[in-house]
Amino acid sequence: MSDDELIELVARLLGCPEDEALLVGARLRYAVEAFREESV
Repeated sequence: MSDDELIELVARLLGCPEDEALLVGARLRYAVEAFREESV
C-alpha cells in the first residue's frame, strides 16, 4: 500500500471532516514518514 493510499484509508476510517482534510492529511503523512524512518 502506498503512503497516499494509507493516508486516504486512515482519514476515511477516522471520519475526517472535509474542512479538516488537509490538516489531517498532513499530520497522517508526518506520522507515516516518522514510522517508516523508525522501522528502518
